[in-house]
This record gives sequence, structure tokens and C-alpha cells, in this order.
Amino acid sequence: MSYSIQLSQLEPLPRLPNLRFGKTIGHGSFGIVKSASVSGSIVAVKLVNRRMALKQGVTAETFGREAIIQQKCSKHPNVAKYVDCGYDDSWFWLAMEFGANGDLFDKIEPDKGVDEEIAHFYFKQLVSATNYIHSIGVAHRDIKPENILLDKRGNLKLTDFGLATVYKSSKGARRMANTPCGSPPYLAPEVAEGLGYDPEKSDVWSIGIVLFVLLSGQTPWEMAHETDPDFRDYLDSKGTPLTPPWNSFGIGVTSLLRSVLKRGADQRLAVDAILKHHWTAKKNFFENPENGQCKDPYTLTATLLGNLRVSLSDDEFNHITKSTQHSFTSHMAKSQPDVVVVDDEEDGADGFHAVSATQREYTEHDRKRLRLKLHEEDKAMAYAVRDPAVLQFRDGGKLETRQKIEEMLKGPNKMLVQSLTHFLSLLPLGSLLKLIVDSLNKLGLLSDREADAEEWIDNHDNSDVAINIPVNGKDRCNMRMIGFIRVSRAVEGSDLRKVEFCKVRADPLEWRRFFKLVSLMCRDGIYTGEKSQSQDGYD
Repeated sequence: MSYSIQLSQLEPLPRLPNLRFGKTIGHGSFGIVKSASVSGSIVAVKLVNRRMALKQGVTAETFGREAIIQQKCSKHPNVAKYVDCGYDDSWFWLAMEFGANGDLFDKIEPDKGVDEEIAHFYFKQLVSATNYIHSIGVAHRDIKPENILLDKRGNLKLTDFGLATVYKSSKGARRMANTPCGSPPYLAPEVAEGLGYDPEKSDVWSIGIVLFVLLSGQTPWEMAHETDPDFRDYLDSKGTPLTPPWNSFGIGVTSLLRSVLKRGADQRLAVDAILKHHWTAKKNFFENPENGQCKDPYTLTATLLGNLRVSLSDDEFNHITKSTQHSFTSHMAKSQPDVVVVDDEEDGADGFHAVSATQREYTEHDRKRLRLKLHEEDKAMAYAVRDPAVLQFRDGGKLETRQKIEEMLKGPNKMLVQSLTHFLSLLPLGSLLKLIVDSLNKLGLLSDREADAEEWIDNHDNSDVAINIPVNGKDRCNMRMIGFIRVSRAVEGSDLRKVEFCKVRADPLEWRRFFKLVSLMCRDGIYTGEKSQSQDGYD
């Protein structure tokens, strides 16, 4: 079975009244997620190919159940709101609230996490959303970083109810669940052991793991099972390990984690009790106390992004290039490929294809005005100064970076931060492709068929066509890591190219770790928008 299926090979996307599709913002095993304009607003539309989905056991009934549950949960401000759903002969579709600021965990530094104040803010919103869905009898069963998005004001949005279940009736009658659901690092012990389980209690465990990841930038173990040495150490220490990162947490949050991550489901705190815990209940700098939502999105976003760094130093480069051991091992290329739907119908240049903070569409009139302006200034520089991702490659301090991000967010363009796992380059296309393919080869991430850099260059001499280089394997936690690196022209009439790391199925922190590693190996081709860089992309 081929690694990828091009969108152009599938049936035409459905024509939906008053809706115009925009950029593809997600890829999956049998569909894609697109942004779309409808009645002056931007929504996200999940599109599932019926023929491919049926092969995996996803039926109209399955998809309909997901839509109904999401609609039922939509009244809470930290749940992605249901908009509409439908189907035709070829596609199921589900329109929902657009997570304008992308994945939360795309903006968290691996092995470092975020400031406790930010972790507290987002944990409180996640617990509030979970408490609400439990109050109406729904358990999510797949709470993990991939299913947590941010809206245009930086608020958390719980999404993807594909594995959710109604476990409690309106009269209070409850039922146990038997189907194991979720990703191994976030599974409760009883789910990992294949036992019947209370889905409410398994959700509690998952939000505890999410809190740990927010604080530390890593999961505590690969899976909560006795065969896992890290989990075994946690049990042996009675929930008080003295090793990093546990010993770096404050007393209050450690107390909460110990109360939530209890092996016995009946011993775990209930969600309403988590909300009342002294650490959760304390005031938060970013929170509007009246509604629990963000009161200052600019400062929150700037603080969150200001912690991100991709080191391009000589020491880091020499360490990586001389090392034979990486987070990703050579056996990855031997993994059996999964089928992924890749959108090959988008053009390369996108004129910073994003949505403004006011949700106004980027129109042809805007494009014409931009072209006129670009006659008067360097096009690459003009693009880079509007892209917050370039700041993670610079050497400025945290405060300086935060100030620059806040200026970008408050500026006339008010650009949002959909994804930070990309870099810009002014290298000639052939040189850029060689850098990327050679880096992936060193990491053992390409099959023999895909490993020839010269073949990639020969087959992609049309520099205006977006190029997708597949990534398929396992990360350091033995979890599947599937996606692709997309190389496209960043803006019309410029040699500037955007290199996007498009995640399909992977832990967001491991994907960012992978992005940082490849970026370091491609450091000679990265353009940061600084005046010291010449037009050929080198210092």
C-alpha cells in the first residue's frame, strides 16, 4: 500500500452552500481538515472520505455519533463548538470552531515545558471543560495534546470527539467501558491493562498526564503499565519520585498530581474536586475571574512563544553531526507505512496564508496592495517580519523576543500563530532539498526509495510546485510519527521558500523535537529575516 494518497486522486470535495474552502490545516488516514469561510466567519471542516473510512470500520453511524456528541458538548467555552455536519456519496464532513492559534503543544518546548502560571491557566480551562462534559454524561476518552487547540484569543479548545462515549444517562445511571481508547502515554493503568474501566476516571488520569507534560515538556512514562520502568519507579516511590522533573515541581502542583495519578481509579480525585484543589483554585494572572477565559491574549501568547528556541550554535551542530545516537533511530525507516491523505491541490505561494485576528479573509485586494508595496522593499524581509516563527532562531533574550511577538500580534496585520514548526530559506531549491533529504537520511527516516537527494532534485525541477517529503517511523517513546515536510514558495515573485513540518500522527512534543533537530542540521539554509543575512541565505 502506498504511503500517501493525493487529494487529487480522490473524489471531488463536496460543494457546500455558502462555504468556500481555504488552506488545509490537517491531514489524516482517510481525510483532511480545511479552514473555510462561511457567512463572514472562519470555521474548520473535517472531511472524511467514505470509501477509505469504511475500510477502517468508520461508518455513517460512527461519524454521526461523533457529530452528535460534539454538538451536545458545545455549550462550554473551552470545547470546540459544533457548527454543522453532512455527507454526500463520497464524503462525510463536520464543520466546527476554528482553532485559529493552532495546537497548544506546538508552542511548548520539549523537556522544558511552560511557566507554572501558563500551565495553571490552561489546566484550569481543561478541567473546566472536562467537568462540563462529564456533567452531561459524556467522557472524551482521548484527552491528549493533539486534541487541544487554541482560539484567536489564546483560550484552550478541547476537540476531536471521535472516541467519546455517553456513559451516564440523564437519570444518573452509569455504565463501564470496555474498548481501550487513547494514546499509550495518556492511558490510565486500567485501560492499559485491558480491563473494563470507568471512562470518567480514565479522563481524570489523562488530564493529570497533560498537566505533567505542560510543566515538564515530556511524558512521565511510555505507558502506565508495570512493565514500564518509569511507571514502576513511580509506584515504588508511592507517587513521590525524587528524580527530575518530579523534583522540580512546586509543592502545590505535586500534591495535585499525586491525588490525580492514583493507580486505583476509585482513589483518584473527582473532576469537581480537582477544581476545588488549592492549586487549581488559586487566582491566575491571565484569567478573567468572571468567565475563566483569557483577559490579555497578547501577553499570554507572547509569554508562551517567547520561551521557544531552536539553537543553531556550532556546539549544538557539532554535537548532533558527530553523534550516532538521536531521539529517532534508524529502524524507523523500516516501519510499515500508513496511508495518509495529502493535499496536492494547494499552490506554493500563499502570501502568508493565514487568517487575521479579526477573522477577516485575506482577499485579492490585499494581495494587490502587498505586491505594490513589495516593489519598494525586500520581499523576503517583508514576509519574515510578519512571521513569529523566525524569532525562535534568533539569539535575542526572552524579554526581547516577547516584545517583538507582542508587536507582531498587535500590528496592523494581527497575524495569528497557526504553527511554529517551519522555517524560511533563500537557498536555491536544489540545495535546500539536498539539505533536507540528507538530514532525514542521517536520522534514518527515509526508505531506500526516497533516500536519493539527487532524484528528489531531478523530479522537482518545477520550483513553483509544492514538494512533500514523507516522514514515517517511530519516536524515542516508540510511538508512531507520521507526517511530511512541505517545501513551497512563500510569496509570489520571491525566491523565499517555506519549509513546513506537517504532522499527521505524532506526539506534538516529539514532532517539535524532530523539527528542531532537522532545523539544526539545515542551519545553513535558514533565513531569519535579520539584515545581517545576505540574499543567498548565508551569513
